[in-house]
Parts: sequence; structure tokens; C-alpha cells
Amino acid sequence: MKNTMNLDPNNNSHWTSHIELTKTGAPRPALSSPLWNEWAANNPTPQTVALGRLDIVTSLMQTAHALVKGARPVDSE
Repeated sequence: MKNTMNLDPNNNSHWTSHIELTKTGAPRPALSSPLWNEWAANNPTPQTVALGRLDIVTSLMQTAHALVKGARPVDSE
């Protein structure tokens, strides 16, 4: 789907059609389309939803804590 329409912020009909093209359930535009980012924000894939729920902070903090507390110089004698 190639979008050749330029959006005019002063023309409500342009924004209405833009909203219709990017709303939840709208057909997927081409990756090169200027509508892609807004469409993807309204239509997340299951992988995106799962990645959004992933909590890596706790794991990284525990690893950093273990490195700081457990790292000691090694005697090679």
C-alpha cells in the first residue's frame, strides 16, 4: 500500500483518513509507508506484547550485585 497523501494539519478530513488507516484492526501498510510506525503502535504483534512484559532489570541487577560482591582478585601462585 503506497501512500502518496500529504497530511495537512489544518484539514480535518486528512487526519480522519490517517486515523482510519492506522487504527487497531486496519490493514497492514508496507514497511516503507509513512503510516507504518503509527499503525504498528496500534496493532502490536504477540512478540511485541511479550517483549513489553519482559522484566530484565531484576535479572541484570542481581547479576551486577553478584559481580560486585563476589569478584575477588585471583592469586596465581
